[in-house]
Amino acid sequence: MLKDIFPFLGTTIRTPRLEMRVADDAERAALADVAVGGIYPEGKNPFTTEWAEVEPETLRRNFLQHHWAAMATWKPEKWTLMLTVFVGGEPVGVQDVGARDFGVTRLVNSSSWLGRDAQGKGLGTEMRAAMLEFAFTRLEADFAASESFEGNLASETVSKKNGYEGNGVDTITVAGEAKALNRWLLTRERWERHRRDDIEITGFTPECRPLFGLEE
Repeated sequence: MLKDIFPFLGTTIRTPRLEMRVADDAERAALADVAVGGIYPEGKNPFTTEWAEVEPETLRRNFLQHHWAAMATWKPEKWTLMLTVFVGGEPVGVQDVGARDFGVTRLVNSSSWLGRDAQGKGLGTEMRAAMLEFAFTRLEADFAASESFEGNLASETVSKKNGYEGNGVDTITVAGEAKALNRWLLTRERWERHRRDDIEITGFTPECRPLFGLEE
């Protein structure tokens, strides 16, 4: 079974409003349709690439390949856990968490998106909180980083509500234009002050740890 090879496939994170776990292929295909339905208003791309601005069939194919690639290229020294967000049993978005040399740095990065119908309901804050509970308790992280473009108030609000603080500004190129990218950092100490007590994590066994660069 796949769970014998990648035991973290059995991990599920639950809050009162949502569930997060690695999706199967049928669920990924349904999630690709959510992405095709729209993620952000035209001209307001919140990502560092234009992955969602392609034809529907190309988007579906690219989307599935991106999720498969995360598994195919997984190494303890460099990994990205793609967690699908489910509400009422239906996929509505993605919350990922990843790291390089995590066993040394204890620093995770994350990104996320929600389909249009799921936006504006506080789910972004809740799924980030769920990811942080996993990162700081199961993975024993010391730091969590995130980033958002200048003017992306939704992402900025999610970071601030979860305790992140500003950690500098970069300028990057997107579609041939310079854009200011705000960086955010959350320490374990600050996370503990904002930690929720209604998040449940199941299925993360000791066998999962080496895959994330941790001692079993």
